[in-house]
Amino acid sequence: MTTHHDRTRLSLSRRGFLGTAAFGTAAASLVWAGRVPAQPSGSGSGGSGGGTSQGTRVRRNVYALAQTADGRAMIEAYRTGVKAMMARPFSDVTSWRFQAAIHRPNSADARDFAALPVELQLYLDPANLCQHRNLRFLPWHRMYVYFFERIMRKASGKTDFMLPYWNYSDSPAERALPDAFRTPNTESANALFRTARAPGINTGTPLDSETVSVSSALGETSAAPSGARAGFYQEIESQPHNIIHVTLGGDGLMSDPQTAALDPIFWLHHCNIDRLWTRWNARGRSNPGDATFLGRVHRFWDEDGNLVEMTTREVMDTVTRLDYRYDDATAPEAGEVILADAGSGVEAGRSVSELAASAGPVRLSRDGVSIQTQPVVEAGGPELFATDSTDQLGQPVVLRLDDIRFDIPPRTVFEVYLNAPEDGATGRDPAYFVGLFAPFSPPEGGDTYSESFNVSGLIDRQIQAGIYDGGAIDVQIVPRPAPDAGTGVEAGSLPEITVGRVSLIR
Repeated sequence: MTTHHDRTRLSLSRRGFLGTAAFGTAAASLVWAGRVPAQPSGSGSGGSGGGTSQGTRVRRNVYALAQTADGRAMIEAYRTGVKAMMARPFSDVTSWRFQAAIHRPNSADARDFAALPVELQLYLDPANLCQHRNLRFLPWHRMYVYFFERIMRKASGKTDFMLPYWNYSDSPAERALPDAFRTPNTESANALFRTARAPGINTGTPLDSETVSVSSALGETSAAPSGARAGFYQEIESQPHNIIHVTLGGDGLMSDPQTAALDPIFWLHHCNIDRLWTRWNARGRSNPGDATFLGRVHRFWDEDGNLVEMTTREVMDTVTRLDYRYDDATAPEAGEVILADAGSGVEAGRSVSELAASAGPVRLSRDGVSIQTQPVVEAGGPELFATDSTDQLGQPVVLRLDDIRFDIPPRTVFEVYLNAPEDGATGRDPAYFVGLFAPFSPPEGGDTYSESFNVSGLIDRQIQAGIYDGGAIDVQIVPRPAPDAGTGVEAGSLPEITVGRVSLIR
């Protein structure tokens, strides 16, 4: 049986686009000569008036919308707009498939891609598109969703349309895929339904509490990596972003950046990630103030098919600049979003001490792997890893999985354990369970990908319980069990994925 893993992935390199050299410079000028600064959502034909605005538009919880007639009309408008966009050809920059390709071009569109004008091929160079594993992840996706929302507003014919968000984290009653995306349960009858989702998702199986957890991300105090801590921008991408993608997608659309935005639930997921960013800011947390970061220009297409551009600085405040807010009152008031000092470095932070490390790279497998990390000092007793002083509380012990490499998304959520018994820990036993990670967007070129977990509390509990009394620390990485025994990608073969180094740092 052919699966997504067997498909040839579309490699859209800049060199490939410029294969006909005579067109290179001319094509680039065609693209960028027509660009215009982006305007607030009220200024295009899909808006309702505007200039600089005050957050008069509101994005609402999809579960709350389903409880009222007006709310159901908003969901129905989304269904109508998706259907209208799907009817447009790939060459239309406001079409469903072209907008999805902005996230990452899909192998299945190779023939249509080849027929595009060269300037649109240039635009779809991955170097210009979706940002992952860097500080541009959040602002790029905020712009992406914002312009998609404007296109959807016009396509739906509903002038007050706003994308809903799916808050899968706060209430157990809202952890199943929203009903409008499951019923009717055929793609011909329901433009929000997709067959290509993980087992159980389309039948209302709720997501579990570990999958939807946002505590690690919201607990971060800085945006960028600082010392051993990953920072909010990286943590929110790892969880819940990546894990929700792969959990919903299985062997289907959401698990692969090439196809994720073809599933209508993608946009509600990213609205929620954006909402969590506003919630983090509302706690008084600062966004990076680095001038290069804030000055970065990104280009999208508006509802009238115009190429528009925005800088990162322009999307730091959704209320004043983008004219929207969320209905849960977590967003800062207009003008209150804080930037760090302009001179602050992207990777600023206190120094890091390495406590233990693995000997070399390891390939992950469907059966799971165990990796031994040896203390850097010969007499590495439990006190090396303990957190028993006020100073140490501010410097947690962090487990890092560095230089994770894969060419094909493994479509798998991995469970991580510490010092588990030889026969393996099961059921996410809290005595050993560290957390989850889900590789989503493959690293490219010199790009790197890492995961990190605060394990201070876990190691302290293991010391107190006599589970760990010094020496090597064993790290186990096992694929999460398949949702249904014998079915789904998590029961099949695992594409090659390696972890270059495992370490514990403080």
